[in-house]
Amino acid sequence: MCTPFHPALMIRLLCAVMAAMGVHPESIETTEFETGTDDIPDAYRSMLVRLEHLMYNIVMVKEPGASEHRGQMWFAIMYAMLFGLSSSVVQFGRWSRFLEALMRRLMWTLWLLFVDDSCIVDLKAGRGTAQKWGGEVLRHLGVQLAAHKSQPMGSLTEFLGVIHDLSVTVVRQCIPHTPKLSARAKLQLMIQTQLAANELTPAQASKLRGICGWMSMAQFQRIGRLAMRPLKCRQYYDTWSSEHGWALTAALRASFTFILLVLSKNVHRDIPVGHASSPVVVVATDAQVDTTPSGGFIMQAQQQSGGYTRLKVLSDLWNQQAQRPEDKVIIAESECAMVPLTLWHARHEVRGSRVLWLVDNSPSLHSLVKGASGNPAMDKAVAVTYVLCYLLDCTIYFEYVDSLSNFSDGISRELEGDTWAAAHDIPTKVMETWPSWWTTPLPALWDMLQEQLDAELLDAQTSI
Repeated sequence: MCTPFHPALMIRLLCAVMAAMGVHPESIETTEFETGTDDIPDAYRSMLVRLEHLMYNIVMVKEPGASEHRGQMWFAIMYAMLFGLSSSVVQFGRWSRFLEALMRRLMWTLWLLFVDDSCIVDLKAGRGTAQKWGGEVLRHLGVQLAAHKSQPMGSLTEFLGVIHDLSVTVVRQCIPHTPKLSARAKLQLMIQTQLAANELTPAQASKLRGICGWMSMAQFQRIGRLAMRPLKCRQYYDTWSSEHGWALTAALRASFTFILLVLSKNVHRDIPVGHASSPVVVVATDAQVDTTPSGGFIMQAQQQSGGYTRLKVLSDLWNQQAQRPEDKVIIAESECAMVPLTLWHARHEVRGSRVLWLVDNSPSLHSLVKGASGNPAMDKAVAVTYVLCYLLDCTIYFEYVDSLSNFSDGISRELEGDTWAAAHDIPTKVMETWPSWWTTPLPALWDMLQEQLDAELLDAQTSI
């Protein structure tokens, strides 16, 4: 079944087909699209079924524990079209897939169906005819659409709880998606209620995680997942205290603060319409803890460049925060930290780019892909990485590279004396380590980074 982003993918596919047919690129880029939605009311009650097939709906019931027949299985024939839990979607899914195929193959209409919710994609020049005649066909099949839930064809449409905006497609060549306003308001109210009550039970944490997880799909690179770890801890691992009950921890309060911050900034997700035209950058980072911890990067952008830094200050800070022995070193922490440090150091080169990022440490790579980590230092590094991606409007594709093939291995160990960089005429510079990133709350750090980037942009415009 489709997702809230399938309308955008359909538009991208249409543009690709137009290009394959030889349509001029300028004509493709200026083509305007519209979407609309319809809903099938009382959908499950409209299912077609043969009378003689009803006897095959058999229900198994287990005798409850208090009964004298405890644990015994009972079977009953139910002369009905049963719907419950997952079987509802499974049974109705066959009908919705048939309707979707009918509209596409016979009506040549881009009609998307998720169970009983449908979305129609058409050219703006169609003036709503796809939705009008598609609805007529469904009505002749006995499928009545809910008029009060219908959204007429237009540029701003809500589908499956996510709003997509086609009004900027021609200008930006992308389609922004945001969670619907009512869902954001509901989440804000839930968080504010828990903050006021200073309490969060595991059941409430589970519900919040579900809402936040769904909402993060419609946010830039799922940035909303960065605050999920404390909620997961409360759902599965925290225990009730006779003194404090299910009182909020500092981590939960910080998580709530970050979620509210993301909601207030209306962080959206863009899906490009055509072939991505942004530049491609290749970055490799590495770190070592065999001697004094250090790290480095090599970047291939418009020009090659490299950087290196000593990570002893950060390693000592992480040990202090985790209350570990002073001489303790965890390579994954240093490997993970090199990503946001490199992003900030090379922010002018990666802004607005697509980045292939090579990492040779599996734990840090998994954390970066997942968007969170159980290690607090790595979790903060991942969070800063995605905040910077949003502020710099760059998309990172993380990929594993084995250590022997990682061309940043030398600079991470030899620093300014790296022979590989010198042999390839790659200029290198020393990098800042920014220990304050790991001590500043994420909302305040977000604002700090945003202010500095805005100031740099203003200076650049002034100097022109």
